[in-house]
Amino acid sequence: MSCAVCRMAFVPGPQATSPMREHYPPNGVLSPSLYRYYIRAVGVGRPEVQSVKCKYDYVSGNMFAGLMAGMMAVCVTWETPSGLGMTGAPAMMHLACAKMFFHCLDADTDTKERFKRLDEVINFLGRPQGGPNAGWFKDVEYAKVGEGIDLAKFWSPGHTEGGNVFNWQALSKSPYAFLINRPDVFPRFFLEVSAQRTGNLDRDPDSVRSDRITTLPMDVIGYMLPFFDEAVYVKFIATCRFLRFHALTTFQPHARKLVFALGWATPVPAEIDDMEDAQRGSIVDEDTPQTADWLLYLSHVHKTKGMRMRRWIWAQCQEIRRVYERNRETVDPSTLKWLLKDDVDIGFAFELCQMDYISDRKARGKDVPTGRRSKLEGQSTDKVVQALSQMQARTGAKQI
Repeated sequence: MSCAVCRMAFVPGPQATSPMREHYPPNGVLSPSLYRYYIRAVGVGRPEVQSVKCKYDYVSGNMFAGLMAGMMAVCVTWETPSGLGMTGAPAMMHLACAKMFFHCLDADTDTKERFKRLDEVINFLGRPQGGPNAGWFKDVEYAKVGEGIDLAKFWSPGHTEGGNVFNWQALSKSPYAFLINRPDVFPRFFLEVSAQRTGNLDRDPDSVRSDRITTLPMDVIGYMLPFFDEAVYVKFIATCRFLRFHALTTFQPHARKLVFALGWATPVPAEIDDMEDAQRGSIVDEDTPQTADWLLYLSHVHKTKGMRMRRWIWAQCQEIRRVYERNRETVDPSTLKWLLKDDVDIGFAFELCQMDYISDRKARGKDVPTGRRSKLEGQSTDKVVQALSQMQARTGAKQI
């Protein structure tokens, strides 16, 4: 029940029939919203159903239950031995972790080409490990990136598969308690700089130009900005009222570049796609105007616990990418058991993934974009299962 990206636990959902008592966090550690977040999982790389990607709820032990393509109930076992080649259970990830994982590995599933890339990524990473490292990718140095947090010490080995126990209470009282937050809750973004922010700075900024820097032509100062990283830039604009004023007005495009350069500070496309319309007005994306208060947002993303956790998860994704790229160079592809054998398999699996997307959109009362329709829409469940069985027969995968 460990996420393959952040290594934190899942919690049993309402579908669990005989959950382990130890898998429930103590009362008060998780808010209702956080508890719901830790129930959901995205399974990546299950050959038995050939969907590559499917949403599940954790039901304790080593079991996850889900609805593939919005029509077929599936239940998967989770813990498997280590080794390359996704021939066992999938890697399970929290929803936000999965979206960042797909994005950081250039494997978003909105097109067939990127879906094919995802098949390659999960094969070269290999299936997750079992035992005390259950659910984690092999050779990924989780504890050596980001803030160097080793969550292994919060896990206790169990006596059965899926029986490992996560110590939520100990984590909540440790210096790493910030990890018990949602990494997909972003600071509010303001489309305009408030008058309160500029205050008396805008009265006569030229009157404070007195040193070698501020007396330079504005074009020259603007030429210098691209050479400043975030830390240098923040110190630079804090030196006087003149630079502070222009940081809130003229220099906002540079703050915008710094925000996007972080990578983790803005929602990935899959997150934006899942947001309600009311949320999008206060969220940063590539179309947000340069005149917005980017400097304030740049400050806020370093202050909230959720964004601190997001930055840490982003670092884990980059480390996973390192292992994937290393394996891609050193592992013979012929030694792997590929989930999808040819373009026919890839096309069908992609349509299943599209159906997952469509059913999720409809369940939330949202329209489905024209470009995200599926050829499987309108077909009966029996026909889809028959097509799936035919593909499984070609690839030698297990039956559902």
